[in-house]
Amino acid sequence: MGKPKNSDKNLNGSAFVENDGTINISKGDAPQEKQNKKEVKELYKSAKKGDIKACRILSKYYFYGMRGIEKDIKKSVLWFEKYAENADMMAQWQLAVAYYTGKEIPQNFKKALYWYEKAAFQGHVLSQYKLGCLYFDGDVVDRDYKKAVYWFEKAAEQKSVKALEKLAYCYNHGLGVEKSQSKADGYQKLIYKISGKSKTVKAEKPQAAPVKELTEGTKKQVYKLNPDVYMTEFQKIERQAEAGDIRSQLVAASYYQDGTEETPQDYAKALYWYGKAAESGDASAKFQYACCLYYGGCGVQDYEGAANIFRKLANEGYSAAAYNLGCMYFNGQGVERDRELAKTFWQKAAAQGDEDAVSALKKFYLN
Repeated sequence: MGKPKNSDKNLNGSAFVENDGTINISKGDAPQEKQNKKEVKELYKSAKKGDIKACRILSKYYFYGMRGIEKDIKKSVLWFEKYAENADMMAQWQLAVAYYTGKEIPQNFKKALYWYEKAAFQGHVLSQYKLGCLYFDGDVVDRDYKKAVYWFEKAAEQKSVKALEKLAYCYNHGLGVEKSQSKADGYQKLIYKISGKSKTVKAEKPQAAPVKELTEGTKKQVYKLNPDVYMTEFQKIERQAEAGDIRSQLVAASYYQDGTEETPQDYAKALYWYGKAAESGDASAKFQYACCLYYGGCGVQDYEGAANIFRKLANEGYSAAAYNLGCMYFNGQGVERDRELAKTFWQKAAAQGDEDAVSALKKFYLN
């Protein structure tokens, strides 16, 4: 099966293999082995011709060992790289993080740098900031303050407070740029402005210094004036999530689900934030929460809970949910197996133009 409409993020717990929210027909009256081989053969042909969607699907099949393909992480990465090469910046960033952390694939800083740059040139702010840090620290690449400043400036253009902090420090100490206290103070004022603080609060020199050079007492004083100065990007996202911002809740959930350098993997918190987003009533948030329950991407697999949410969404006209619920009835997952109800929900999704539902119905009638 292909990709349902309106799915937002990867929900399978992998940092680099996208899961598009589709529930595949894989039990009971599943397509026969011959049909699987035919599908895979067609995917190979399309992928070799440069079809990035086919590359992504093959990557997923190899990662999970689906459609008769033996699980092979190396081949999964190979196809995902082909996909990411021409895909959006999020896929490139995911691959960069995977290579940098080495959690799912062998650690490779050279490749991580390559994919961070690909995403950064497309405007991905986290990649821009990360590149700045890599060149600033000089741990995995040769230290180059000019390149660090370049990428910090790019991230700062998108209002990255962390990047602004770095720029203030660089100008305060003349690293990669001509030393300028006025520019350092200017960046500090921008930090206050973005953080919602008063413009009248003067940026003192200690704030432009690195944390390791400040005494604990100074840190506490600065934090009291402006807690945002020492908050990480994720801490700000989580604070927005706590304030009820749905998108931030979904981002926080995905961070905890996959785990990052600054955010240890925590399935309980991931499930919590998916649930909070779903409570808002936002259809897309509910759909992602249901997918999380279905795939067990947050450590808890709950077919019945997923089916209940998909059913409510399907009745509200959410085509992807109708398609997925049809698959669950077809497979008997979380509901009593019922081919007719599967057909009913696929027809409902197909009527809204869902191509996966149309394909499912064709296979249904052929069997």
